[in-house]
Amino acid sequence: MITRRDALKTASAVGMLSAIGGPAFAAATAPTDRRLVVIVLRGGADGLALVPAPGDPGFAARRGHLGAGETDQTGDAIPLDGTFALHPRLTALGPLWQAKQLAVVHAVHTVSRNRSHFDAQDLLEIGLNRLTSTADGWLNRTLSYYGDGKPTAGLAVGYGKPLIMRGPTRIATWAPRRLPTADDDFLSRLTQLSRDDAAIGMALADGAEAARRNRTLLGQDEHATGRSPRSLPAVAQLARATGKLLSVDQGARIATFDIDGWDTHGYQNTALAYRMPYLNDAIDGLRLGLGNAWAKTVVIVATEFGRTAAPNGTTGTDHGTATAALILGGAVAGGQVHADWPGLGQNDLYENRDLMPTTDIRALFKAVLLNHLRIDQAFIEDQIFPDSRAVPALDSIVVA
Repeated sequence: MITRRDALKTASAVGMLSAIGGPAFAAATAPTDRRLVVIVLRGGADGLALVPAPGDPGFAARRGHLGAGETDQTGDAIPLDGTFALHPRLTALGPLWQAKQLAVVHAVHTVSRNRSHFDAQDLLEIGLNRLTSTADGWLNRTLSYYGDGKPTAGLAVGYGKPLIMRGPTRIATWAPRRLPTADDDFLSRLTQLSRDDAAIGMALADGAEAARRNRTLLGQDEHATGRSPRSLPAVAQLARATGKLLSVDQGARIATFDIDGWDTHGYQNTALAYRMPYLNDAIDGLRLGLGNAWAKTVVIVATEFGRTAAPNGTTGTDHGTATAALILGGAVAGGQVHADWPGLGQNDLYENRDLMPTTDIRALFKAVLLNHLRIDQAFIEDQIFPDSRAVPALDSIVVA
């Protein structure tokens, strides 16, 4: 027999298992048919490894053995233009470049200059010129443009809610299940038991309906793959499920998830030969999950800072400044590298060690919000990035 006490104990858990379901599949019309996904590479990904610059006269001298690894691990690097290439393990991105669904913004930066992971990540996620303990995330502020109705437009995927999504605007969360699924009979009995309690009954009914719909949409992706949520199959699954959740007509429209492990102080070529496939398979899984919705999607891949231009004594790199950002999707005006390129000569480096920062990453963010999501420029300047009036949005980033 299920008692009311049992229902109270399980209601919260049931809601958490499928928090995305209610908002994602509500009958109301989604606020836009355009999608945005922000992938944060945590740890400070080396932009000169993601997008090496073998055509720069200073690249070989500055990078040494790192440059060879970045261009020759599995054959030649994936060429972009006369200066830039893709890391050879990013094999899924080459066809996107050829299809003009991938662009690069190089030498990008936040306002952080102290090379602290914590400060740089926070500044990347709040989008302001200074740190403050009360700031919400810029994606949450973006979501406020659509109001707080249903379906919920924002989705944080993974175990925890990142700062970039935190704030007063309600969002949904989803992570692969690690516990058995409650069957329909159990959920129906719980719902019936709580029908006289408006708050619990409504939340439980929404959660039960969400669980059923998620099961249909996600299939095997509803349950966690492998023992670790940080394994390569688990990250690919997370991305594929994200795409599925965004693909439906009444689904979320703005999502974010993380890929960690980019802090490469030692043996960088080996570490990135292992790590790059995580990003590669995540992009591929996201594209497959989105299906036809890929045509209306922009994906931004960003990290908190770059790394030193030259290797350290342990064949790795230390915390740096400027890095590279990727922008992908069917709505991207691809086949371009956007860069006020500073060069890699010794005199061109920031503080004689880092890729010189030349483009505020908010120029990319603002361009996507303005020209892809069609958010009013005044709202962007006043509410989302109020410290960035001197930062113009980049041109020709997305398809008009």
